Amino acid sequence: MKVDMLCLAMHNGKVDQKSFVNYKFQLELLLNLRQSKSHSKGFTLIELMIVVAILGILAALAIPRYLNARDAAEAGSRIGDVVAQAKECSTYLASGGLGTPPTSCTNGSSASYSASWAKTVANLRCLSTSANTSAMNKVVVSVTTTGDMTCTLSAV
Repeated sequence: MKVDMLCLAMHNGKVDQKSFVNYKFQLELLLNLRQSKSHSKGFTLIELMIVVAILGILAALAIPRYLNARDAAEAGSRIGDVVAQAKECSTYLASGGLGTPPTSCTNGSSASYSASWAKTVANLRCLSTSANTSAMNKVVVSVTTTGDMTCTLSAV
């Protein structure tokens, strides 16, 4: 390698000191780059274990909240469906029986609509009724002959 450096640094049989130093400097830079690339830079095992532990803690906190929110959404959907059916019946009864009656709603009699869902959910609301204290999984909306509606939340 020294012979190559001397050959490159020679010009007309003389050694050019400036080009020799410049070539040596470039060679050292290339060697340093090669050595720095050979050392792999990555995460240590402990750093990866800490990240996995943090993700595990976040998952442990997030999954139960997600499941509770999903159960509350199911309950809200069922309550909304029952209230919508009861409102149709209430409108039919309040109008004196004009039009086609909704399902299980006849003029001159009261009607009752109910629904239930799989998991119990607390803090539900239905019309003006709220169930803040206990977990519920059933709703019954009753419509009187005058079209008034009442809502009852209960546990099955």
